[in-house]
Amino acid sequence: QHLRVLLIIIPIFLAHIVSIWVYAAAYFFIENFSNFGDLIGSVSPAEFSFNSFIERLYFSASTYSSLGFGDVVPTNGLRMLASAEVLNGLVMIGWTVSFTYLAMEEFWSNT
Repeated sequence: QHLRVLLIIIPIFLAHIVSIWVYAAAYFFIENFSNFGDLIGSVSPAEFSFNSFIERLYFSASTYSSLGFGDVVPTNGLRMLASAEVLNGLVMIGWTVSFTYLAMEEFWSNT
């Protein structure tokens, strides 16, 4: 039973991680290759480097979870992308909780 729960939780967790990375890549490429918007605050200016990507990944993770520390702030068009990421994260996290509850209820009721 514990293995079944893990086989549900791990792919869902990985789906959340992939989603965060996709948004981070979007921030990274938008900042480096367009004038759509920037991230300002406790973040280095956009440049094509690993450290710059990690900072965008941090912003993406805090935005996806709707934590939003406020140390990094999007400007111009990136504000709409960040808002969409928050909505996406809230829906996906809510769906994950609901799905996990239903799956665990199904597994544990069969014992």
